[in-house]
Amino acid sequence: MTRAMGAAMRRIHVGNALSAFGLGFTVPYLYVYVAQVRGLGAMTAGLVLAVFAVAALVVLPFAGRAIVRRGPLPVLLAALVAAAVGALGLGIASSAVAVLTTAAVLGAGQAVMQPALATMIVDCSSAETRSRAFAMQFFLQNLGLGWAASSVVISSTRPAPPPSPFSSRSRRRCSCCWSW
Repeated sequence: MTRAMGAAMRRIHVGNALSAFGLGFTVPYLYVYVAQVRGLGAMTAGLVLAVFAVAALVVLPFAGRAIVRRGPLPVLLAALVAAAVGALGLGIASSAVAVLTTAAVLGAGQAVMQPALATMIVDCSSAETRSRAFAMQFFLQNLGLGWAASSVVISSTRPAPPPSPFSSRSRRRCSCCWSW
């Protein structure tokens, strides 16, 4: 493997890890965002996650064909633009139709990135380094997704610190000393 191929591999891995980190911070909160922040209800929020997944499944066969015909880099750039437009659209969408449409665009963009990145890894690695390169890719994906998604679990399961005994709130709630 040449020095240029090693530099390209590092850029691919860094970009992949950043993408996984961003996705890990986005998707776990998507249900709460749509249902509570946007006020579109639980049904719409569930549909958003379903549309995200179905859009990913629909575009994958076409992504493979596009990668073969056009090459991985143009397909990756188009997927990045689609994912960015979808994420931006989720931020400004206010109706159920707009949220579902942008979720489909985001899901399609995210799904197409992985085969394009895998093709780029194959192009930048030799037969001897390929399994190590893919192992690093999956490690960084799991690290990014897991690190970001674990923040959801930690923030929702960690109890709040106990109130100070000198605050008025703690005196009202203490049944052994003061009455309610």
